[in-house]
Amino acid sequence: MDLCVASNIKVKEKRERQPNWTEAEKQLLLSLTRIHQVILENKGSDTMTIKRKSEAWDDIAINMRAAGYQRSKDRLKQQLGRIRAAEAKKVKDAIAKSFAQDNKNLTLHGCSSEPMVQDQAINVQNFHVMPPPMQEVAIKIEKAISLDDFETSDKQINKNEHEYFGITDPISSSTPNNHRVIKRMYEEPQFLNVNSALRVETGTGNYETQPPNMSTSQNNNYKCNCKPKKLRHIRLRINGHSPRTHSQRVRQLHLYRVAVERERLKILRMQQKRDRIFYRKDKQILNLKLQILRNLALNRINHINFT
Repeated sequence: MDLCVASNIKVKEKRERQPNWTEAEKQLLLSLTRIHQVILENKGSDTMTIKRKSEAWDDIAINMRAAGYQRSKDRLKQQLGRIRAAEAKKVKDAIAKSFAQDNKNLTLHGCSSEPMVQDQAINVQNFHVMPPPMQEVAIKIEKAISLDDFETSDKQINKNEHEYFGITDPISSSTPNNHRVIKRMYEEPQFLNVNSALRVETGTGNYETQPPNMSTSQNNNYKCNCKPKKLRHIRLRINGHSPRTHSQRVRQLHLYRVAVERERLKILRMQQKRDRIFYRKDKQILNLKLQILRNLALNRINHINFT
């Protein structure tokens, strides 16, 4: 007995494969949909809106066929949805990437290689509320411009030396207060363990505390027995360099102005390049529209001649 039975399986016909979409075809579809943008983006579901949408898609399909692209309405709708989804994904990825880069820059800017003892308990998330790097640049620029305000003379340095080592100076009354505060911030002498007592080993093996050999005046100013070191005038440094003379400060200000002008010209060139790209795209779209109108006119002429 033969067990082989012929099966009645119907072989499905293969779907006709259409050619891939080219960039010119996509741009033409986008330019045609912009003409009917108001109708296609209408969210209404009434009969008149559906009829207008169908007529708009019919017009788009006719214009595509006139340009030499044989696509159905369903294929055009699917391709338009894919193009919009791809553009939305690109925008979303760009926004996410920019946010991640900004958060990374803020985190790196907030952290320091040698943190202070009181800053060790700060959470890393608190660094996100710090100002962006653009504000730091503005602060540096303000310091560079106001450098002349912190200039001090030799008389003020000598006055500070006399003041800290108990020597009176008749010029101290004419010295501005702001220079005095700034000099104290940078040149105040440091006394290590002033209030701590000294422990001296006695002959019996015990330790004996002795007060430090320092005299205290009525105004609570400490006087050191050792030879005083010469205090140096510490200037405000910017970018690791300290301009000493007026010509160097003028040159630094000139270099800063040159850098600002270069940055402005760079931004201007980028904007001009962007405008040229937009103008080129608009020109291409206009040429495509003119080509479509030319093809429509030729088709009408040929149709009239054939009839």
